[in-house]
Amino acid sequence: MNYEMKKDIHASIRLGEDLYNPLQQEAERKYEGNMSLLIRMILKEHISKSEANKAEV
Repeated sequence: MNYEMKKDIHASIRLGEDLYNPLQQEAERKYEGNMSLLIRMILKEHISKSEANKAEV
């Protein structure tokens, strides 16, 4: 493998990383957003059940 081929391979790897990183970051943001939404929904449900139980007592 000559120098030019190695240089092209390294350039392709860097290009792939440059394309992958923003996609990975976007996926992480969406995951974190979905998890926080899920946690808020669970807490809201728990609080409403707690309030309903207090009202019955």
